[in-house]
Amino acid sequence: FGFEPMGLLGAGWATFIARVVMMIVVVIYWFRSRRLKPYRDVHEGLKYSWKVIKRILNIGVPAGFQYLFEVGAFGFAVIMMGWIGTTAQAAHQIAINLAAVTYMMATGLAAAATIRVGNQLGKKDVPTLRRAGISLLFMVVAFMTVTALIFVFGRFFLPTLYISEPEVISIASTLLIIAALFQLSDGIQVVSLGALRGLEDTKIPTVWTFIAYGIVALPVGYILAFVFEMGAIGIWLGLTIGLTVTAVALYLRFRSLVKKLEHKLNKA
Repeated sequence: FGFEPMGLLGAGWATFIARVVMMIVVVIYWFRSRRLKPYRDVHEGLKYSWKVIKRILNIGVPAGFQYLFEVGAFGFAVIMMGWIGTTAQAAHQIAINLAAVTYMMATGLAAAATIRVGNQLGKKDVPTLRRAGISLLFMVVAFMTVTALIFVFGRFFLPTLYISEPEVISIASTLLIIAALFQLSDGIQVVSLGALRGLEDTKIPTVWTFIAYGIVALPVGYILAFVFEMGAIGIWLGLTIGLTVTAVALYLRFRSLVKKLEHKLNKA
């Protein structure tokens, strides 16, 4: 639109403008939507409860740390890629961007898991609760399997949507094979997290995310990349191992809590 090229600064401004526009649109929708009118009216005469606020913080703060550990791990992975070189860093950005696109579907299913599991927990309907959680896990595995196959068979074509440099495409195509495995673990862990939030269980999962990313993913990635000289592949294998640890731990946690709920209700 006639602007001078701004490079990285332009990308920053674009992100800022997009976020502001999103906020404005959501606020307008909240105040003008007929569908949301009953929820707008409910605040009239409502008193604040510190007990409720404390309960929300007990769930929300640990959940926030879960995102912090995951985003922090992937952010530091970019730095480690920079230590290898700009070519590896470019290939990493391409592969991680493609993985992030499919991850958005997984986060949507995770939100559905939180809502469905939380709803059935309120009803004390454990069989339906379990069925909702397991169904969403099957859904995310099915979706991620399809996208994993797309990554494997399209590994030479997909990077060309970003760049034409052969060396970057070569590294990115290798990373996309690892991303195919990465996808499944990533999908399972994020939906399991969503289901656990529905059970109001966030503290133990936060510990597991710290272990998986801070103690497993990054150290293993560093060792494979720089000690065993595997480069970019080593960093991605470290992330994949970390995600797999999280996925297994969180799934087992969900299954264990559901069994405890069943036992508790049967005794009652």
